[in-house]
Amino acid sequence: MQVHFIIDGYNLLHALCGPPAGGDSLESGRERLLLAIKNSSLYPRHQFTIVFDGTADVYPRREKRSDGPVTVIFARPPDNADSLILKICARAPNPERLEVVSSDRAHIVKKVDAMGIQTCSAESFVGRLLRKRKKSSVDTREKPEPSRNDTAYWSDIFDNS
Repeated sequence: MQVHFIIDGYNLLHALCGPPAGGDSLESGRERLLLAIKNSSLYPRHQFTIVFDGTADVYPRREKRSDGPVTVIFARPPDNADSLILKICARAPNPERLEVVSSDRAHIVKKVDAMGIQTCSAESFVGRLLRKRKKSSVDTREKPEPSRNDTAYWSDIFDNS
């Protein structure tokens, strides 16, 4: 079943990258978070909505952007990321497909749990994100049978060594 992850953006960003370093901008941190999602084993099989607190100076061009299965939303006052996540959950047509990612127990997790929606801490989700997509290590192409010339050639090489 495809899961729709509703993510408390700055909460997950902090769990993934820690507090911002001196020269790091929030924008570069958000881009690292998106890259971690796109490189994870969860992508592109599932849907992601990442909700950030926002003001006009944080992301002035638009409040929402989508890139394939990833949608980024910046909450606008009077909403904040917490209240917008709760609204998304309350309005979801298929709440059984949702999983909310947040470590904010007081404002999000308890309320979402009461709605019967699955939750995951940001720290646990980081572990899931960091599992890279596995490339098949098994070559599934059909192998041709060696010809008599191939067999004779390799037999000569190994017999003479």
